[in-house]
Amino acid sequence: MDLLPCHAFCFRKSRASVRRPLIAALGDMASDLPLLIGGVGLVRGSVSGLGPALAQLSQEIGGELDITDWTRPAPFWRVSLIIRYGERALPEPEIGPINQYGELEAAIQTSISELRAPRGDVDLLKAAIRPLVKECLSAVGEKYGLRDFDA
Repeated sequence: MDLLPCHAFCFRKSRASVRRPLIAALGDMASDLPLLIGGVGLVRGSVSGLGPALAQLSQEIGGELDITDWTRPAPFWRVSLIIRYGERALPEPEIGPINQYGELEAAIQTSISELRAPRGDVDLLKAAIRPLVKECLSAVGEKYGLRDFDA
């Protein structure tokens, strides 16, 4: 069974069952955040604490982006960022198209061992993921002429 990318969680379920846990984790802010972060595994295995860490980072960094109106001059209103974890990290983030909902699709790949190193500690996991998010947002800013964002 394949993993489906979902904002703030990794699931092995149908798409219909994905929305409820996402809304529960992010609450009413989920529809207003300018950044949603999800994760998907490219290899067998899981990362303990990844769901809560991604949900918290979505709220924290998304809130900072919202306060500074970072996406205001952009042709999109939200960045939908997927953290891929596999055998090895890839050096460059992928900036995809703007989808039909006005969200810019982006992804970055890291190694599963880097995400497993914090051993489930959500704060350490957030500290490991934050530079990946910053790198991806910097690439988005460079592509669309947005000001630099310090996450």
